[in-house]
Amino acid sequence: PFTLFYNGNQKGTIGFRMKETIIQEAINLYRIKGLSFTMNDIAKNLHIAKKTIYRYFDSKESLLQGIVEYGFALIQENKKQILSSNLPYIEKLSQLLIAMPTDIASIDFKQLEPLSTQYPAVFASINHHLKSDWEPVFAFIQQGIDAHILRDIPLYMIEIIITSSMNSLLSSSDDTHTYQQSLHDLSDILMKGIIL
Repeated sequence: PFTLFYNGNQKGTIGFRMKETIIQEAINLYRIKGLSFTMNDIAKNLHIAKKTIYRYFDSKESLLQGIVEYGFALIQENKKQILSSNLPYIEKLSQLLIAMPTDIASIDFKQLEPLSTQYPAVFASINHHLKSDWEPVFAFIQQGIDAHILRDIPLYMIEIIITSSMNSLLSSSDDTHTYQQSLHDLSDILMKGIIL
């Protein structure tokens, strides 16, 4: 299994695993309670002392930041697995555009919008990742253009469309579709527009 915090140091393995366990439980609680979950909730569910949580996260905000880093690291790992797979080019690209591992897929990113007022630094971090974590995908798209699989559209235009759309979806007022459903729609539109 992918472990975000493990650095190969056996002495620190338990600490890294505890940090990840706390984050995973916080994600589970967020699905149920939204931002109203507390450090006490996490401690109770994991049967640990609250001070154990504060050993790794000195505030709820730092825990939320840890969730963001953990979630996007999982997404990047998922993209690496897709890129190294034996899938045909078009199917691989389609999966890359909606790459969302199971741990994160059940979170509706649109519901994170309250972070913008309660925890603006965390919300800014999410926006940063949505804009900057696409380099491997853009490189793969360029390969498709070079191989005449995709239309010869300037890559910077594709970058603008993807990154701007991702950020717009995050703050969209449309409550009829989840973030993941909207992501699938965006991917479908994009794929139909760039495939030769």
